[in-house]
Amino acid sequence: MKKTLLSSVFCFISFFLLAQPTLSSAYFVEAGDILITRIDKNPPTSISPQGTGEQTWDFSALHYDGTTISDTFSTADQGANSSFFPDAELVLIRNGSIEQYYNVTADRQELIGYAGNDPVGLGIFVNAPYDEPALFRSAPVKTFDNFNFSSSVSFAVDASQIPDTLLDKLPLSIDSARVSITNNQVIYVDAYGDMTIPGGTYNVLRLNTTEYRQNKIFAKLTYNHEWKDVTAYLGSLPGVGKDTIKHYDFYTDSEKEPIAQVYVDNNTEEVQNVVFKANPVSPVFDIHAPHPNLTAYPNPVENEVMFRLDNVPSGKYTIKIYNILGSSVWQKQYNVHADNKLIWENLQDLRKGTYLLSLIDENNVTLSTQRLIVIRP
Repeated sequence: MKKTLLSSVFCFISFFLLAQPTLSSAYFVEAGDILITRIDKNPPTSISPQGTGEQTWDFSALHYDGTTISDTFSTADQGANSSFFPDAELVLIRNGSIEQYYNVTADRQELIGYAGNDPVGLGIFVNAPYDEPALFRSAPVKTFDNFNFSSSVSFAVDASQIPDTLLDKLPLSIDSARVSITNNQVIYVDAYGDMTIPGGTYNVLRLNTTEYRQNKIFAKLTYNHEWKDVTAYLGSLPGVGKDTIKHYDFYTDSEKEPIAQVYVDNNTEEVQNVVFKANPVSPVFDIHAPHPNLTAYPNPVENEVMFRLDNVPSGKYTIKIYNILGSSVWQKQYNVHADNKLIWENLQDLRKGTYLLSLIDENNVTLSTQRLIVIRP
């Protein structure tokens, strides 16, 4: 009788464990992956991420606002600022102006730095390696796992780079500033089951995630060269201060995109927006094929510039130039074919400075980005 009972219990536990999905390194991103998602900024009231243990979530009523988001991962050397991140294997280029660099091991993918406009709203371009990397993905992940990860990044800012409108808020003159950003993630894998989104149903794990972010600004005082926390004086900046972000992330081992990421109010748990996988399955380009590339000659440039397109199939493309704040300051669309892969333009209307030059296809995917320097006599 005892043997029969023990056998039944063992079978039940085995079935229970087998019924739950596990995330392996199969859901890690690789060079060549294009993750395609959409966002519902006003999700139906029927959308709820609640419940623990085995669940069924029906998110089929989701709709999307605006354009589809395409995140293309490439080898790190495709980034215009890759020399600042020698340990990176991957780069994600967003909006032609933000580059995120990742390190990859057998069981972790970590964000180790970024290049682009600063995240606290000072309006400057930074190359910012992380002091402690931020977790992007890990494996294996199974139900009831707990994770607690901390990350931090800091970067120096010369006083001359800070807008006068902000300097006027400080009670004393400063020589320089330093921005400090910390983020602590608390993750509990507390549910699993089937999730239906527009276009498909997936067997998923749910990662219940809370992020505690704190962004501070320190200033080096002119009169005694001591560092002082001036965050309270600059609290009006959009990225400064403390923030708690709560979201539920649903992943499956067979897809690279999150099936859904549900962001909720930290206090009321009311759903605020949902990012979800766009169907059909994300495309993947051949990483062994020659990579599309846009080059500018001369660089630095005064006025006349030649854009050279290499390994670019015929089609419609847009060349965009972004300033260090990530805003587009020049763009033009071209019908590219075998006879017009050398394009001459005049950039005399651009001010002297450093820009980012991007080639974008008709699906709004950024294919190539490099730094462009404009000089004036």
